[in-house]
Amino acid sequence: MLDRFGPKAVVALANLVSAAGFAAFLVVRSAWQISLAYLVVQAGINLYWTAARNLVPFACVPGEERLWFGFISSLRNLGIGAGAAVSAVTLALFGPDSLYVLIAANAGTFLCAALLFLTWKPARSPAAPDATGPVENSAGPASRGSRQAVLRDGRYLLLVAANLAFVLAQMVPPVLLAVYITGTLHAGEWIPGTLLVINTGAVAVLTPAITRRSARHRPHRAIAGGFLVGAGSFALFAAPLAWQGAPGWAVTAVLVAATVLFTLSEILSSPALNELSVALAPAEANGRHQAAFQLSWSIGGAAAPVVLTTLLSRQPVLPWLLLASLSVLAVPAAHALAPRDQEEALP
Repeated sequence: MLDRFGPKAVVALANLVSAAGFAAFLVVRSAWQISLAYLVVQAGINLYWTAARNLVPFACVPGEERLWFGFISSLRNLGIGAGAAVSAVTLALFGPDSLYVLIAANAGTFLCAALLFLTWKPARSPAAPDATGPVENSAGPASRGSRQAVLRDGRYLLLVAANLAFVLAQMVPPVLLAVYITGTLHAGEWIPGTLLVINTGAVAVLTPAITRRSARHRPHRAIAGGFLVGAGSFALFAAPLAWQGAPGWAVTAVLVAATVLFTLSEILSSPALNELSVALAPAEANGRHQAAFQLSWSIGGAAAPVVLTTLLSRQPVLPWLLLASLSVLAVPAAHALAPRDQEEALP
């Protein structure tokens, strides 16, 4: 679809699909109907992120793509935090029936987003960076790619593999932290929520500044640095397992430090990975490449709950050992994504 219709049309369609899914939530009742409505919403979300990365080069000054990806990541976390806060306050003040209003509002915002994308006219094209007027076909269709072309592109597959390691790491806050902290470490039940607030808030606030500094270096350097920092964070997450009888404040301090490193890893890696997902894909037909990159998010998101919790139940150190090992292995993979000229610093 991305190759046939272009990213702008696909992104608009993705918002319409998600709007339909949220509208369905207003009328469904049984479990299978709820599951089907959620499947529609998630299909729209995956469709959106597959295509939206291709719109960034049309919106930014050439060479500032990573800054925009960092800005988008910051906005996304702000949205997550704001949505959670509004939902919690609304539910507390007005009761469960108020959730129908929130669901309807979500459907409405998706419709508004679709309209904005449909009417958006990009001011420049990556193919013509000095253009000052509207570019009619800049976000339109391209020639169609093939799965075989993706499978033959070893460099891009390496990027997909590195992103899969990143995705598995990103599943730690929603999947692993709460059960690990409360069930394994028997620490305070307030700690997982606090760590999640630290992570979400730090990504939202610090991403633009940190990304601007890291943008002076090639993206493979930022990715490699992010994975190294991530490996350190997983070592810290596992550290309380070796400190039987440690005071609660010490465990909490270590977990906070681990979360800070984890957040820094996310801020360093995410914009650079997204930048390369666009830069390394063929400009003439990159829909299949973008689909392969997004598939790493889908596979990682589906596998993480099973893999991480199963390892935790067998031996609490195993999920952290797996994540640290994958992060270390991803470092040479990131360096293999270096450009042919091997230039390090950008002008």
